[in-house]
Amino acid sequence: MIVALATLAATGCSNGETESSADAVEVDAVGADVVGSDSSVDLPGEVTVVGERAAEQLDGSTLLSESLALYGDGYRFNAVAEVHGSEAAVISGVVVGQDAQMVITSGDATVSYLITADGSWFQTEGGEWQEVDSVGPIERPLEDLASPTSVTILSADDDRIAAVAFYAGAKFGSEGAIEMSLRFVDGRLVSASYETETASISTSFSHLDGASIETPSAST
Repeated sequence: MIVALATLAATGCSNGETESSADAVEVDAVGADVVGSDSSVDLPGEVTVVGERAAEQLDGSTLLSESLALYGDGYRFNAVAEVHGSEAAVISGVVVGQDAQMVITSGDATVSYLITADGSWFQTEGGEWQEVDSVGPIERPLEDLASPTSVTILSADDDRIAAVAFYAGAKFGSEGAIEMSLRFVDGRLVSASYETETASISTSFSHLDGASIETPSAST
């Protein structure tokens, strides 16, 4: 899960470049400490409560699988990418079923994307929605988390669990293995993060809370 920051910046500053700019964007966001407006996360629904069981009594792979299943209908997310310690991009959005809507801000540029089974659109700040054949390989941020090579529970304190998961670097456009820091509350994944030599990506997750996605009208 990576953010291709160079193409993000180019897209946001398009000034009239429409479909070609949208096609340049590559986004696959994941990452750690809960950030954004959902920093205080309310987590209703059916979840697995850990209680005071020791970390070694928990199975990390099962915990992750069950946690991701809780987001089967969709989720909100907020991701922050930093390069050399400076904020490079912020990606926030919502996934509802197979549809996704997100806003990417890089520097002074902001671009919105809408991807559904019926079509794809993008919108620059202050502009109209424009339909395109593709908005590039934008992936939903939980998709690649489902297949770790291993998951280890680090600590379990009542309803809060910390874990580390390893993934093949190819999934995230990186060489070697990726070490992902995971945080769970009441059995639900609330944040994931990882670092490379030059960048760090952190993403928070929360429930839909009634969010929906509307397709732009045909006239736009």
